[in-house]
Amino acid sequence: MEETRSLAPVILFTYNRPEHTKRTMEALAANELASETDLYVFSDAAKKDADKEKVQEIRDYVKTVQGFRRVELTAREQNYGLAKNVIEGVTAIWLARTAMGSCSTQPGRGKLVLTLRRAWATMQPYSSTMVASTEVVPQSSAMM
Repeated sequence: MEETRSLAPVILFTYNRPEHTKRTMEALAANELASETDLYVFSDAAKKDADKEKVQEIRDYVKTVQGFRRVELTAREQNYGLAKNVIEGVTAIWLARTAMGSCSTQPGRGKLVLTLRRAWATMQPYSSTMVASTEVVPQSSAMM
């Protein structure tokens, strides 16, 4: 029986920085493992009217992104704020993927994590774009 390869997902949190979001997505998509990676984007709702257009621009852009195994957008209807958006987003993905039994560490995953770090480093301080990638060592491997 052949084991299905399942890479850890990439989770992107956005708010009102469309250019940062685009640069991050382009850096991620350029990675050799992107076509095997699930990308989850959590777009927080605008806190003030002045941010609505930028938030919508991000959402429209995310709907056009290609190059990943799957891209899933969660568009918040209310402003969650960074902490709640991150906690609820990571928790939802973690619970869904552990229920599917698909959390594992794969060779080469570090290349994608390095790409994420480089993309993050190019952004201005206090950017509203945040990327998280979770790697899990299977219990059987951790005991070796």
